[in-house]
This record gives sequence, C-alpha cells and structure tokens, in this order.
Amino acid sequence: MGYPTKPDPAYDYPTFQAGSPTTPLPASEVYNGFNQHKTAIDGTIDFLKLALRSDGKLQNGLVTPEALAPSMTTLTGDWNIRGAWLTATAYAVKDWVVQGGAGYVCLETHTSGTFATDLAAAKWALASAAGAAWFAGSGAPDNSVGINGDMYVRGSNGAVYQKAAGAWATTGVVLAGPAGANGTNGTNGAAGAGVATGGTAGQFLRKKSATDYDTEFTTLPLKGLIQGLTYSNSVSDATNDIDIAAGVCMDATGVYAMSYAGGTKRLDANWAVGTNQGGLDTSTAANTDYYVWLIARSDTGVVDALFSTSPTSPTMPANYDYKRLIGWFKRVGGTIVAFTTYETAGGSLEFKWKLPTNDVSLANALDDTRRLDAVKVPLNFSVEAILRVEMYDNTNGTIGRICCPDETDADPRQGDAPLNNLYSYPNIFAVQELRVRTSASGQVASRAYGPTTVDSYKIATVGFVWPRR
Repeated sequence: MGYPTKPDPAYDYPTFQAGSPTTPLPASEVYNGFNQHKTAIDGTIDFLKLALRSDGKLQNGLVTPEALAPSMTTLTGDWNIRGAWLTATAYAVKDWVVQGGAGYVCLETHTSGTFATDLAAAKWALASAAGAAWFAGSGAPDNSVGINGDMYVRGSNGAVYQKAAGAWATTGVVLAGPAGANGTNGTNGAAGAGVATGGTAGQFLRKKSATDYDTEFTTLPLKGLIQGLTYSNSVSDATNDIDIAAGVCMDATGVYAMSYAGGTKRLDANWAVGTNQGGLDTSTAANTDYYVWLIARSDTGVVDALFSTSPTSPTMPANYDYKRLIGWFKRVGGTIVAFTTYETAGGSLEFKWKLPTNDVSLANALDDTRRLDAVKVPLNFSVEAILRVEMYDNTNGTIGRICCPDETDADPRQGDAPLNNLYSYPNIFAVQELRVRTSASGQVASRAYGPTTVDSYKIATVGFVWPRR
C-alpha cells in the first residue's frame, strides 16, 4: 500500500467566522474536515501495522538479507571457523578468529600483518566480546574452565556463575523457573511378588518376618477394643430418643472393626439406617429394658445403632452381619428413664441415673438370714453397681454386709472375716455409698447380724460401671 494521504484543510474557517461571527460553522465543511483527519489517522495506523507487531517489535520477516548493508551480512552466520588469529596468514571474508579472548569476523580478504593495524583498517569486525562465552554442567564449574568474564550455568539448580580473577563465583541469578504442575498419575503397577492375597473381612495385613514382601492376613487380638460410643437421653426428645457419641469398637467376635460417626436413634420407630431414624429392631416400644447394639454390614462398610430387648441376639436388619453390645437403658411409664454415661479407662462405661430411686425399701425384713434384692442395673451380665445404702434400728446397734451374691454367705461379724461394711448405732442411721458387684440377674446379697430384725433397710441405685468387654 502507498503512504497515507495527508489531510488538506481547504475551507477557510477564520474568514467565514470573521464575516459571520454569530453564524455556526457550516456542518458539511466541519464534517469533511474531521473525516479527512480520520482517514489520515486510520491510514497511518494501518501503515504502522505493516512494520510493527502489537508488542512493539518489528513484524516477522520484515528485515531480509537484501535490506542489510554488506558489512551486516558478513556478520551473520555461515562463518568459517579458523581458530586463533595468526600473523602472515591469508584470511577471506567470513573467516572467524579468536584474538585476546574475543571473536572477530573477517570483512575483507587480506594477508594478516599486525592485528591492531588490520582491525583499525576495518578488515575485522568484533563478533563476540572477550569473556562472553557460556558454559554449562551438572555441578559447580572448575577454575580450569573458561577465561575471565565467561558465564556458567549449573544444571542441577539453575545457578549462574561468572569467572573473575581466575575463579568462578555465583552471581545470585538462578535460571530455574517455578515448579511445574504435577503430572497425571500413571497406571497402577502389577502386584509385587509375595504380597498376601485373600483374607476375610476385618482382618489385618501384617509382616511375618524381616524378609521383603513376607506378609499375611491375620486376626489381631482386639476383641475387647472399644472407644467412645457413650450415650444419653436425646436433647431433642428425651422421652423417646437416644443420642450416641462417635466411637470405634471391634465386633463381638473380634474380627471386624466398626467406626461410628455418632447420631440419634428413636425408640418409638422401627429401625431405619441413619441418624434421627428409628432404632427398634422389632415390634413397638414397651416398658422394659433395652440393649444398645452397634451394627455393621461388611459389604458396604455402613455402621449404625440398634435397640433390642435381647442382650445376646438382636433382630438384625437385612445384610447387617456384625454387631457389638455397647449399652443399656430402661423405659418406664412410656418414657426412657433419664440417665447419662461417661467413658472411663479402657473404654469402660459409667452409667448414672439422673434421679436415683429406692430399689429396696424394707421394714423389719433384714435379719441374720441372707436375702437377695434386685437393683436397677442390666440383667444377663454382671456389673459393678453404685449403691447408696441406709440401715436403721431404733433399739439395737446393728452390723450388716451387702455384697455380690457370688460371695459365700457368712455372718457379718465385727473382727471376724469376712467382716462387714455397714454399722448403725441404736436410733442412728447408717448411710454408705458402696460399689457392689451384681449377679447376672441384677441382684445383690444382704445380711445383718443381731438378735432381731432391722427396723429399716433401703438401697438406692446411683448407677453402675460396666467394662463393655
């Protein structure tokens, strides 16, 4: 394309305005004037685009060898490397020599004399300054390499060195860029030799010996393992629901590990998986004892909780194949009796009634014959009951003993084994808080020593401790 057309302001605006100072400028002439300037500016921009890119650099291919001066074409590629410059030597155009650590290109065919004289006569052009050479290696550069001014890149970390006074030193410049993004994962490799195969649900892979790959599946002795899984009346519906805390345990057989995230289960609805869902295994809620089970299905790994009147064989939902007894509570008068639980050493459970009641209240019934009384604890397994015991007789001092029914019956004498744990003076109440092991039927044994029956004997169950093993 040709050069852009310059604008030609042909209309004489000053003369028009002098003759008609109150008359607006003629619109057509104003439009033509602006249009000429727009055309000139657009042409200038298009003309510049032929030479310049948007980044300010010359357009690719704009400079061709024909556009260069002869001296410039001599300085571009296809050099004939001749090595060190020598005197009395014939040199041709584009011969490349080294002199004083710098590189030079021959501009004129000649026979060399003195280099400084030939250089001043424009027979040589400087191609690379002394010390402009670059070297590279994996480690730090050796001082025997290069000359002063040379540069070196260390491949292991990208550090740049420069040689000065015969020695290399780092410049503080590092050419290594930031770490690239992680590549995509490769395909899994084949199983290594000796890796154990098979095993059953809940087993662990252990190393049999120090030999590589010597492994096997095994069942660890973790049957009693339990942690967390405390429970209490629900804060949202204390009458019908139980809140269960998160925890882990092995199933009852000790082969399957169960991890529960915690949740709320309802006694007033049949079981359904998930929190705030029914928890009852069968039938409808009744006024009786209920046992809390943690259950799991090994095909999906889902763990949930279940309520059952059975302490040994709850009715399991479909596909649930592992279980573990983790708790117990009572329902009386259509309401879950208020309680709370605490975890003690080793995952044991301390169960406390929020409002203890008298489970035993006898008048003239405790004498020197052993009696068995039920307290408010689980049945079918023994626990350590926490009891508050009161004994009173208006006339006589009385000795008594309350103990596990499994203990051999004997008089609760003073000074003679098996001794006693209750003593009341005449007309004075004896009150003790005791921990007594119950029988599997939830009973404790009591016996007094004296000539008559005791006027009053009462037991209030505070709670119990159960190792959940």
